[in-house]
Parts: sequence; structure tokens; C-alpha cells
Amino acid sequence: MVFSVKRLLVGGGLVLAPLVALPIGLVLLEPEHPNAPAGDRVPALFAEVRRAQDTFRSQARIDLDGDGIGEAGFLSELGGRRALRGAPAPWPVLLDWASNAPRGTSVGQSGYRFRLALAAAGGGFTQGAERAADPDASEDGYVVHAWPDERVPEETRVFLQDEQGHVWVHEDRTGLWRGPAGAPPLEAGLPSGPGTNPAAVEGAERLDGQGRRWSYVGPVIPDPFGSR
Repeated sequence: MVFSVKRLLVGGGLVLAPLVALPIGLVLLEPEHPNAPAGDRVPALFAEVRRAQDTFRSQARIDLDGDGIGEAGFLSELGGRRALRGAPAPWPVLLDWASNAPRGTSVGQSGYRFRLALAAAGGGFTQGAERAADPDASEDGYVVHAWPDERVPEETRVFLQDEQGHVWVHEDRTGLWRGPAGAPPLEAGLPSGPGTNPAAVEGAERLDGQGRRWSYVGPVIPDPFGSR
């Protein structure tokens, strides 16, 4: 796993420095490390979502526009809950920890809250509660946010898996986004306009529409898993 040999300096991307002593809270330790902060497990959980989503789409579990290309699913659909958008049974469980994900909210896992939103009709993103997902745009357009749950007050990192399958991180030092009631906005971490979305490479940083700084972590499913 790529995260077993790489460390994350929040202000500086991925750095290969397994032997360098760095301040606690600025280092992305191995997810399997027993003392690793909760946020260090987020990239691996993003990878689980990505693989479940790829399977869901490749099997065209939902194809509302009838073009033979499957649309992405909400967390509740990846988790095997009752079909929400008219898909036929049987309904498989592709992401077991999302089996209790209610529509339009987040699910807790390993000290973080996870929320998936699909490309919405008319632009932007939706969790399906008020705006319908766009059948064409949601074939590939979805984002996943992860922010600290209330039981991990030491965590300040908020993560985004963007539409291209890249992971970005923001240091929320004020604790604005925390717990079920403290979800970031759907557009958090997304570039605000032309010129604000640099190439996803080591050390890259970008500003979202609210002027918050996000640093590049890496592809959500690095080789050899076959990221898109």
C-alpha cells in the first residue's frame, strides 16, 4: 500500500521521509499503525469507496438515462440499503461499513464522518435530498468528503476525494467542521474557478471557493490498483 511508505506534510504534499523526526499532527503514518491518528486511515477508506463505486457503475446498477453506462451510487446504495432510484433487486452490499448510511447525510467510520455527493441536475452536487442527481453527469461525477467525528478532538484534517479520484486535505484548525452536524459544504475543496486548480502533483495546493487552502495527498487508488 502506498501509504505504508509515504508521509504527508500537510503544507507540502507527499514526502518520502520514514526516518525524519517530524512534529506530531503533521505526519501521515501508516494506516495500520496502532497509534496512527484517525485521519491517516481516510485515504484507505476512500480507496474502498472508489472500488465499490467502480463496481457499481461497471454493473450499471442504476442507468436512469438508458444509455448503457451506469451512474454512480450514493453511500446508502453502495452499502446495500433498499434501492432508492428504481434499480431492480437483488441489491448487493459493495461497501459494508456504509450499510447504515441514511440518504442525504453522513456515516461514521474509524473516527471520521464520510459523505458522498453526486453531480446534480443543473450543476453542482447533491446528496439527493432536495436536488436530483444528473443521470449523465453522475456517471462519473461524484465527490467524497471526510471530516473528524466528535470523538477525535485531536484531529483537524478534512479530506476530499474529487471527481478525478485525487485526495486533498485542509487543516481546519478552528474545528468548524466536526461531527454529524458539522459537515463541510458540498463544494468545499473544489476549485473556485479557472486558474485555481493546479495539476495534482506532489506539493500542489489550491484554494476552494471560500478561499480555504487544500494540499494534494495523492491518487485515491494508486497503482497497482488502477486509478482512473
